[in-house]
Amino acid sequence: MTPLKTPASFWADVDRSGGLDACWPWARKSRLPKGYGLVGYRRARWQSHRLAYFLATGHHPGKLCVMHHCDNPPCCNPAHLSLGTVRDNTLDMISKGRNRPARGERNANSRFTADEIMRLFLHPAPTRRTAIEFAVSERTVYDIRRGNTWRHVTNFHGPYLRRRS
Repeated sequence: MTPLKTPASFWADVDRSGGLDACWPWARKSRLPKGYGLVGYRRARWQSHRLAYFLATGHHPGKLCVMHHCDNPPCCNPAHLSLGTVRDNTLDMISKGRNRPARGERNANSRFTADEIMRLFLHPAPTRRTAIEFAVSERTVYDIRRGNTWRHVTNFHGPYLRRRS
């Protein structure tokens, strides 16, 4: 992460080619895991959208969240940014339906597709042999077959789960 010397050098790294209403993505490679840009400015590390807000408004966001109306983490367009509390940001996330964790193969840590899970779930061999064949732990096979994991694929809710009334 190379520190920036001036606001002009920050805006040079923002793609503003789409026009005033479009998202202006952070164009540098320095990014945090969820896509937020990362930049050094005045001896501090900033997320690019927070620095964009600060440079555009002159107001330091402090402990407040800089929220995206566009829900695009790399966006640095000040017209798409506003300040809010953590509660405001959470309510915004819920109202837009972004509060659901990625399940199944949409999860970045998933090793299996839904089809592979169904093959494992329906595999006739005992747990130990199934685990060896699929190159997973016995616990993984057990959890899938009991409905502890991948329940949305197998539609199996396990023998020990209580019914909600």
